[in-house]
Amino acid sequence: MRIILLLTTILYLSGAFLIFRVHKTSGPGFGCYPNSCFVEKNAALLPREVFVYDRGGYDGQFYYYIAAGLYTGRDFVVDSESFRLARIGLPILSGWTVLFYKDALFYTIPLIVFLFHLAGIVCIKNIYNNTGLTYIFALNPFSFLSFQLYLADGLAWSLALIAFFFYKRVKANAATDFSLYVFFALLSILTKETMILFFISITVWKILDVTRDNVRANLSLHPFTKVFVPFVLILILPFAYYHVIGFTPGSVSSHGTFPFTGWIGYLSKSDSIFSGRSFLSLLLLASLFFSIYAGTKLLLTLIHSIQIVRNESQIYRGYAFWRNVQYTFYNDPRTKKFLSVEGILFMGGIAFVSLATAEEYWANFANIARIFIPLYFAMILLLRNSRVRFALYAWSLLLCLLLIGRAFTPPPGSIRILP
Repeated sequence: MRIILLLTTILYLSGAFLIFRVHKTSGPGFGCYPNSCFVEKNAALLPREVFVYDRGGYDGQFYYYIAAGLYTGRDFVVDSESFRLARIGLPILSGWTVLFYKDALFYTIPLIVFLFHLAGIVCIKNIYNNTGLTYIFALNPFSFLSFQLYLADGLAWSLALIAFFFYKRVKANAATDFSLYVFFALLSILTKETMILFFISITVWKILDVTRDNVRANLSLHPFTKVFVPFVLILILPFAYYHVIGFTPGSVSSHGTFPFTGWIGYLSKSDSIFSGRSFLSLLLLASLFFSIYAGTKLLLTLIHSIQIVRNESQIYRGYAFWRNVQYTFYNDPRTKKFLSVEGILFMGGIAFVSLATAEEYWANFANIARIFIPLYFAMILLLRNSRVRFALYAWSLLLCLLLIGRAFTPPPGSIRILP
């Protein structure tokens, strides 16, 4: 465990070198278009001398503006206030440091992302007790990219894993662990609204788990009180908050397209194979093949379960027949694997990538990489084959090295003296 944490620290220190190589203020990616310059509109929140990208910058700048404005009481200007405020988790966790040092956010935003990533590593080790899996998560390129660009995506997943850790421990210390699960789940969703996908996966998995137990004990299949109570609690506060700030989660879907339209459009371009996004294309292609494999396995398992029940009971229809089929199907090891939290998240991750990958996302590596995070994490948690794990590890490490390589490419921008 110490070696994993040491390697992670070395990797992230390399990322910190990238952040502060040109100028300490280049990290958040402050940008300025000719017709809309957020740097000038938020000058009161920034140091007088700031590095400004000449192509609009990155989303990290908006977390900085909100965090600085939240604790200083000063006004901030962002591109979409309700949309940005819906992701208030990172500003809440990091913004308080400006009360002690005006420029603290340049250091504390990536530091918060890094510290919670370390906590996520400890949780994933305790949940799965698998060294290879822990290495892959520790050195995953998506959390590293979030660290480099002051983004909240890696933090949201670290918080989700911490929540899942307490969810797994609920039986040991029910009241405390349940409260901590709800707390970190809420914080995860308020950091990135798409994290609801992970907690939906947990809920669906628990429904299947309760169904399996009820079938085994010959009990009614409902109600699912112990399943829906935590899920409802996790939903109420975020959606109440969304209502107050005027954010509609469904509005995010306006950026979507028909399945895989953006990906197909990207592949049709002549330079697609030479882009860093080609790594993501490989990941998506591998996940599609695996989804076909998993779907075929589940179908064959269902057919096999029907055959077993028919041969053993000589019953071919009716309630008792299908109840026995359910019992046989749910207790098959293949069903337990593919209809686990990880399996359900994997299916949801593919759907999310396919529907949310409009061409505008594929035009930028940082944008499309963040959409792949649920699918990537589901894959590393689900696939236990050592060769597959090694391939994912090599893929992740290579992408991290390419991200470190950005340190040797001067960013497009310049130092600007603000009024």
